[in-house]
Amino acid sequence: MNNLDFYLLREWLGKPVLVPVSVALEIYSREGTLDLMVLRLGAQRYRLSSERLVGGVSLIEEPGGFVQVGGWAGDEVAGKPVDAVVVFASEGYIHETTSFHKRPDVASIYGKGFLYSGFNPFISRELFGPADLDDIRVFALFGDGEFSELSLP
Repeated sequence: MNNLDFYLLREWLGKPVLVPVSVALEIYSREGTLDLMVLRLGAQRYRLSSERLVGGVSLIEEPGGFVQVGGWAGDEVAGKPVDAVVVFASEGYIHETTSFHKRPDVASIYGKGFLYSGFNPFISRELFGPADLDDIRVFALFGDGEFSELSLP
């Protein structure tokens, strides 16, 4: 199990505060076979799911001090966008976004429930430390406690 202590900057009563968040990726295997993978963000645990995710990462760029990770992610079973997208690199947990934008191209194929399935955060390059952009992994979180890894360009 890999642990990393991380602090999120949140607004509380109109003022910025640091909130500690524990992050872990737990992999359980038996005789070389993956039995279960669990992503833990704070008190919430997510189980690996490979059957619900549609979407992927279409863009990873480094414009002036930031890393831009863009794409779209939807829950094919629920017919809506995923609940969050989380970015990891070799340094561990980097960023989580629950802010989604319009993707009419996606909605035209998968239905109007997928209209707000796009993501495109600009993340401070400093959070990645010495990690190379090839080390990025992006996960989609579903509201019922499951997660899937998004494909990269």
